[in-house]
Amino acid sequence: MAKSGDQIIEEIISRLRGVLDEEKAKRIYEISSVSVAGNGDVIISGNPNVALDKLIRNLIKEGDYLAKITLHNIAKENDLNICPLCKEAERRKEVEKKVAQESDNDVDKDLTAKILHSDPLKKIVLIRLKNGATLSDHAADCPITVLCISGSGTFGYNGKSLKMEKGALVELEARVVHSVQAENEIEILVTKFQSGLALAG
Repeated sequence: MAKSGDQIIEEIISRLRGVLDEEKAKRIYEISSVSVAGNGDVIISGNPNVALDKLIRNLIKEGDYLAKITLHNIAKENDLNICPLCKEAERRKEVEKKVAQESDNDVDKDLTAKILHSDPLKKIVLIRLKNGATLSDHAADCPITVLCISGSGTFGYNGKSLKMEKGALVELEARVVHSVQAENEIEILVTKFQSGLALAG
């Protein structure tokens, strides 16, 4: 039987005890029209479904990774589409799908991508950018390394720009937004350490 909005709010708040800093939790709950009484009772102002939507949005905006994992687990257990991790994974798949569609193993394309290896621990992808092409801002939900194997270009991340030439290696934590701009042509080897997804499983 599906849970109501107020039941899900109560479950989220119960599961976040000890995960979220108390002051941060209090602030998030207040702006989400939710409060917690001294005896632990959850008080919802107005429509529970509206409060649930506000609570989820504010947790995504201000909560840390553990808070997002908690939402992920609650979403999975209750078959709800409220999980920021799942939505992030969907966005990543869309980017990968777009890259694959644009490349489609056509050597005339300015952007090509080819999966060289994939297993539960890691995936290795060869990406080639030609004619000054750009792989625009995107992020992986697991740690990655990016190795330039030929050509040159610019690698952007965290507001920084790094000159990429043969042999240059960049290591990024999960969810760091990055981009690649070819000077003329560049080939990079991207290794995704998929075991980093185990926390979200």
